[in-house]
Order: sequence, then structure tokens, then C-alpha cells
Amino acid sequence: MNIKRVLAQLTKLYPGKNIVVNSPEFPLEVICELDETNQTRAVGIIDFIRPHYHKVNTEVYEVTKGELIIYLKGKTTLLKKGERIKIKPYAVHSGVGKETCINVYSNPGWKLSDHIMVKNIQD
Repeated sequence: MNIKRVLAQLTKLYPGKNIVVNSPEFPLEVICELDETNQTRAVGIIDFIRPHYHKVNTEVYEVTKGELIIYLKGKTTLLKKGERIKIKPYAVHSGVGKETCINVYSNPGWKLSDHIMVKNIQD
């Protein structure tokens, strides 16, 4: 991922919005939070989503550019532009893309305390 280009594009498209890089030393996922209400809407640029789950949130990932391979509950799904997937609480999920652009909808609103990382997809 060309992190400098991605950050510049998101900053230009969404001035003043919170941009989160999953790991500054090894950036594979960038999220730009657009709405911070009872239902969070965000834009993500994805190379890799690390395995995690949520205790409360239901998420919907919608691909807006490129393709995203989602690993969810032992199944692999290829999402193309315009396709979406719903991820319910406690469902361990991860994903792989190539600077894939997605909309992320989280209900209720996303909170770091509800983002539980797992060591591998079998957890």
C-alpha cells in the first residue's frame, strides 16, 4: 500500500475527518471515520484486515473499488464492486485486498473497546 498517497487522498476527500492507520510501521488497513453517531459509517482502504470480532457491533462491508476476499466463520467469500457482506457480533473475520476501497457500516457506532483481535482465524 502506498500509505502517503492513500492518506493524501483521504485527507483531500474528507477534510477534518479522523483517519486511523491500523499499524503505522506496517500499514495494511486505513479507516476514515465519516459519521460518529449511533451507526458509524467509514471508508476503508484495505490490503489486509487482521482477524478480529466484535461483541456488540454488526458490520456491513461494501466494496466500492477493487475486490476483497473475506474470511468469515470458516468460509471464504470474494466481494466485487457493489457487493456487500453482513458481519454479526462474535463472528471472527478478516480480509485481503489490494488497496481495495470499502464502505463500512457499524451498528451501533464503532468503539475500540468492541474491536477484539484474535491470533488466527480459528480462534
